[in-house]
Amino acid sequence: MRPGGRQYNQMGGSRGPMAHQMQAQPPMGNMQMGQQQMMQQQQMAQIQQQQQMAAMTIDQRYLISCHQILPAVVPENPNYKDQVGTVLYEYITQLIGTKAPKVTGMLIDLPIDDIKLIMQDWALLNTRVQQANELLEQQMGQ
Repeated sequence: MRPGGRQYNQMGGSRGPMAHQMQAQPPMGNMQMGQQQMMQQQQMAQIQQQQQMAAMTIDQRYLISCHQILPAVVPENPNYKDQVGTVLYEYITQLIGTKAPKVTGMLIDLPIDDIKLIMQDWALLNTRVQQANELLEQQMGQ
């Protein structure tokens, strides 16, 4: 101990009676601030992703949306029609409007291999939507 009752650590700093208290665990407020920063970063990432999606063309957005669920389009998945219908409906609505529910239903009733092809090709979706729409119009005309 040095004169005056203070200890000096090896790094040359003073270690008075308050030093131990200052090195204690950070208060819970710092932990909450860290969580808030993480949440803000996640929100910013989501906003950036939404902005990127908005900057994409409709066919790019379609292919990304379909790609995310394509592995689930298998006969073993009893919900694949609902999942496919949810994705396709948004785009079919943009293509033909009010007939989208009927056309979506028609497309999800196709064989799985055909559904997978449609989900991988925007032009094919357009073609199939137009074909289904024409069929509906023919049926209504009879």
